[in-house]
Amino acid sequence: MGWNITIKTNGPDGPPNEAAIDYCIERLPKSFAHGASRQRWGWSLAVDIRLSGDSVELSGSYGMSGKIAEGFAEAFARQLEHAGFRAEVGPMT
Repeated sequence: MGWNITIKTNGPDGPPNEAAIDYCIERLPKSFAHGASRQRWGWSLAVDIRLSGDSVELSGSYGMSGKIAEGFAEAFARQLEHAGFRAEVGPMT
């Protein structure tokens, strides 16, 4: 069992693509982006990131990533906004 946070997002040209997510990851604080790696299903960092239609799905376990989940979501949303996307962070479930 773990946690999930959905960031609803959209930009002038539609939802973010993989290049936009890479851009955001590169600009996160190092404490969040440490060990970032691209997987076939998405990205693995301090939390897991996956594109899903007009949303970015963040998830992880209730261990260490659970302690930083909400802070990570806010930092990632700020990077999406910096990249020109609207970002609305949902609640942690």
